[in-house]
Amino acid sequence: MPFMPPSFNLLAQVWNAGHTPATDLPDRRDEACQLYVPSRAVPVWDQGLDFPWHFVIILRRPSGLPELARGDIVGLSPGPDYYLVRWTQKVHYGFPNEYRESYVTQCDSAGTSPRP
Repeated sequence: MPFMPPSFNLLAQVWNAGHTPATDLPDRRDEACQLYVPSRAVPVWDQGLDFPWHFVIILRRPSGLPELARGDIVGLSPGPDYYLVRWTQKVHYGFPNEYRESYVTQCDSAGTSPRP
């Protein structure tokens, strides 16, 4: 069907930059999202990481939610998976299927990325 937004089938807890799941309660709870790994994923270079080669992982979220910022940590429910936000952008801006996607890397509960 044309102009359909993604199915946001997961719930996320969000820790704003500077807060971590290891030491703090989430700043926001139960926000709808979808985790997507492109089928043709290739390693990309990010100088902001200790181990700069990583695979692209995309976290999609409805446009009406607060934007994620670089350094925020997202934890998915269910599961102990955590993701460090690298950047966020609008997709299909101005169309009925508009949403936001954030490029993320796996991390641990202290925000160390990549996850060991």
